[in-house]
Amino acid sequence: MAEEYFRPDEMINQSIAEMNLAEEIAGIIDIITKEGLRLTELFNALCGGKVELVKKGYEYVRSLKEDAQLKKEKTMEYLVRVAPSLLNRETYIFTLYHLDMLSQQLDELAFKLSITAMELSKVDNTTCLEATSVIQKLKEMLDNLLASAKSINVNRTKALELTNRVINYENDVDVVYRSLEQKIIEKMSQMREFLLAYALMREVLSFAEATADLARDIAYDLKYIVFYRK
Repeated sequence: MAEEYFRPDEMINQSIAEMNLAEEIAGIIDIITKEGLRLTELFNALCGGKVELVKKGYEYVRSLKEDAQLKKEKTMEYLVRVAPSLLNRETYIFTLYHLDMLSQQLDELAFKLSITAMELSKVDNTTCLEATSVIQKLKEMLDNLLASAKSINVNRTKALELTNRVINYENDVDVVYRSLEQKIIEKMSQMREFLLAYALMREVLSFAEATADLARDIAYDLKYIVFYRK
């Protein structure tokens, strides 16, 4: 059987496609980090008693989600066009799929926060601030995902370091979430008049923890992209 090989022009096409895809992925994550920033601001507003601001803050997150989806669709169209020159095209497909899911989950999280803000405002301030710390860690995961994606074309060693940082942050989110969930369950049993408020906060935090899991999965996607290009 003849030995398989790539012509120089095919290798050049693959390299150009991979560089363009890395830039597009970074562009999508940039939009998603803005979703994460607004979500953090909404949690801070909630803890500050600014319920109306929380209610109105969702629309901006929704517009960002729509921007991310549009950019994802255009990137997918580009991927389809250059697919014949990419051996690892499935990795890019999975990455774009996970990014779309992440943007949607951040949107859903902001929506849940906006429609339950009045009830959530009854949660004690200490619990609210601890919940905000979970969201802040999620935001830091998104920031490091963006930095990693931007580093793929220029410094792959740094890109790998940043993906590992995201994975470690997810472990931190798990620790804080589990500790806080236990405290919330205790509050639910002790403060029956605020049972709904704490139950809703528990649900919001559970969704945030699942979102952090998805951010971790994207870190692995980026790591595989880097491994293939090293």
